[in-house]
Amino acid sequence: MNVEKQNSLFIEAHENAVRHGFWEDNPSKEHFLCLVLCELAEAVEAKRTNKQAQLKMFEWAISKEQPAENVEAHWKYCFERFVKDSLGDELADAYIRLCDLAGSYHIVAKEHHGLRYYIVAKELSFTENVLALASVLTDGEIEFHKRVLCCMEQVERLAELEEVDLEWHIENKMRYNKLRQHKHGKAF
Repeated sequence: MNVEKQNSLFIEAHENAVRHGFWEDNPSKEHFLCLVLCELAEAVEAKRTNKQAQLKMFEWAISKEQPAENVEAHWKYCFERFVKDSLGDELADAYIRLCDLAGSYHIVAKEHHGLRYYIVAKELSFTENVLALASVLTDGEIEFHKRVLCCMEQVERLAELEEVDLEWHIENKMRYNKLRQHKHGKAF
């Protein structure tokens, strides 16, 4: 993803998270980093159970004509049936959480963020790559903004290795998240 699109996504993701109540009571950076870890754990579970998005079925289902007042509800239903909780969806969730953090802390994406030593690699298993991401997120010796940007880059790389169209999943998950209730129906 190019940096211009990333920086725009930072703002959009953060504004949506604020609108949905995730920043009430000013949670800490660590709180949100833990939520990123949770999304990565959900991605591991999706991989373990081979939960892949059924994109052709999704596109076919949403192409069915709906009355204007039902379009968003129909789109949401199709997303939940064919995309939600898939590997791509969970990687998008992790990425969006990182974008929310970047937006909140005014992090600006640049071509190179200066952190290149934790790298997702095709020689590693999916779980080993996720553990490498977790290591970056929890390494307090690395500046916060570098951790966030590095993990975003590595989620992109992980999606590429898994042949997941991350940009498609991010765009559609952002749309879905806008339709959800306060804190997505959760305590935090």
